[in-house]
Amino acid sequence: MLVAVCACSESVDPVSQANSERVRWNVALPRELETISTLTPALATQDFAVFAAGGRAIAFEAATGIVRWELVDSTFYSIEVGTFFAASPNVVAVYPGLALGVDAASGAVRWRRSGMPAGKRGAFSTALGEAFYGGGVNELGTALSLASGSSRSFPLRQPGDSTSRTSNLLVSGDTLYSSIYRESRTNSLVGQLWLGRYERTTGRPLEFLRFPTDSTAPNSTIALSGDNTFFSDADRNEVWAWNRFTGEARRIHKVQGGLGNIASVQVSGDTLVVPAANLTMYVYSISRAALLFTVPTRSSLTAVAICGDVIYMQHSFIEAVSRTTGRSLGVVLAPGTIRMSAFTKGPDYVFGYTPKRAYALRCPP
Repeated sequence: MLVAVCACSESVDPVSQANSERVRWNVALPRELETISTLTPALATQDFAVFAAGGRAIAFEAATGIVRWELVDSTFYSIEVGTFFAASPNVVAVYPGLALGVDAASGAVRWRRSGMPAGKRGAFSTALGEAFYGGGVNELGTALSLASGSSRSFPLRQPGDSTSRTSNLLVSGDTLYSSIYRESRTNSLVGQLWLGRYERTTGRPLEFLRFPTDSTAPNSTIALSGDNTFFSDADRNEVWAWNRFTGEARRIHKVQGGLGNIASVQVSGDTLVVPAANLTMYVYSISRAALLFTVPTRSSLTAVAICGDVIYMQHSFIEAVSRTTGRSLGVVLAPGTIRMSAFTKGPDYVFGYTPKRAYALRCPP
């Protein structure tokens, strides 16, 4: 099988006029946020994006970059990527021990809830007006009402009786998916990776799938598309697809030679993107189960987002490549301006930050 290799980063020009138009807005951060290295674009909706760190949260209008509100609260000292959830009328921040409900329009705190399950790691997802929290070691699952802060808990049972931890959580319809790492009884440095399916409302286990090889990486990622649940093992450099209806599991990606850990897998429509630390991005067709092309990068990818007909990738700068061919569309934000940060994708834009600035990138049709 022939696989296209796009030399996207071999000769990248400075930002062109066409690519500058991919930036919807690029605004200065408030002075008190300029030097915070952990600033996180934590939430993106149709209307706004929330950035948080260092005891502060700031909400920008999605289309304009105008500041909607700012909030100072000690909650945000412990914020991590993925710990915000949106639902009208509230935004919810959750970290082990505390949940905070914030009015999306004004930034006013509507409710606080203490006593949330505390674990080594939180795993979060939202569905049907609830935020699901299921992190830590041998934890309960908790569903938190975004509107009121009321909660319900249920056992998030895991296979076997050895120490387990949940590293990621997703919800689709009435099903909750959890990636699980089980420590070995004889070697605490090695464990098993599992993917579990549960009833969303009760937490009742439906099915478990075990990776065929043991791993030393407790944190794996999950992505959903169509009939498939995609599950990555950052230690073995593998991505697997599990058909939720037939139960069939197949390996669809492996980086040969152990060349670094796999970053978070990205899925949109028929496109699967695997950013790896071997200076390569792999792009697959899900329906054809085929590798379409690879894209070399100048340094390890720190963020990737599938956005309309382009893929934005962040390495030593932010570059746009064609989603269908892998051809470079040029630099979007120039070298020397990028601090390592996550992307957060909304319906129309991708949000991130550079030193002292926050930005939104357009998602072309």
